[in-house]
Formats: sequence, C-alpha cells, structure tokens
Amino acid sequence: MPKGFHTRCIQGEFQRRRSRTFACREIRDDTQGGIEHNANMSYWVYILASRRHGALYVGVTSDLERRIAQHREKRFSGFTATYNIARLVYAQGFGEVTQAIAFEKRLKRWRRDWKVRLIEADNPHWEDLYLRIIATPPLHPDIAAAIAQNAQPTP
Repeated sequence: MPKGFHTRCIQGEFQRRRSRTFACREIRDDTQGGIEHNANMSYWVYILASRRHGALYVGVTSDLERRIAQHREKRFSGFTATYNIARLVYAQGFGEVTQAIAFEKRLKRWRRDWKVRLIEADNPHWEDLYLRIIATPPLHPDIAAAIAQNAQPTP
C-alpha cells in the first residue's frame, strides 16, 4: 500500500467480515474538505445532492470541475436538471479509469443510507465542495510532480 494511505471501512457494501458487512476504500491522509488532493488522480467518482438529505446522483468524470459546472448550468436534460441536483457533496479520485468506473457501479448499487453515511463521514454538513474546488488554485507542475513522487511506495 502506498505511503500516506490508510483504509477506512464503513458499514455497508458487500464484503463480509465476521458478522458485519463493510465497505472499504483507500483514502489519502492529506484530504482537505472531503476532496482528496493527488496529482495522479485523473478520474473522479462524485455524488451530487439537491439539498441535505435530498435526491442523490452518482457519476464519474475525468474533469470534475468542468462536469460539476455542466450540472450547475443544466446543460443536459435529465435527472439532475429535473430535480435541481447540483451540490457536490462527495468526490473521490482514482488514477485509473477502470477503478473509477468499478467504484461508481458499486456505489450506484449501495442503499441510500450507506451513501448518506459515506457523505457524512467526510462532509457532515453537506457543504457544497465545488466552491472549494474553484477557490483552490491549481498546483504548479513541479510541486504536483514532487507530491506524486513522494506518494510512491518505497521498495
């Protein structure tokens, strides 16, 4: 497991351990405001909500900022536009598209209360994380490369 990672499990999902069921995911220790910051994360699984404990939407994208802007502008007719779902309440980054798609499919099968627990573990007040994304300036490429190099496992 890469340096700086730990595994957090929450009740839910499909893996059985003893008599309880758990969902496990890897998260970085350097999370900020519910969104993981890592230069190698090119694909994102995200959850949008209409309001606190409102309607939920799960999606995957390679450009989180652009995709959330599209949801907010209601560029596409559909579920999110119909139910005014535009508040980013959860996002998790992945380095590989296959990992992101697999997690999105798994997350879509979760029961609603499992998704709510996942959201509230990182974002208990259901704040709009999109505002933090657009307020955070992008990392200089040299800094991003140094962070990525330090995140590599040591032999």
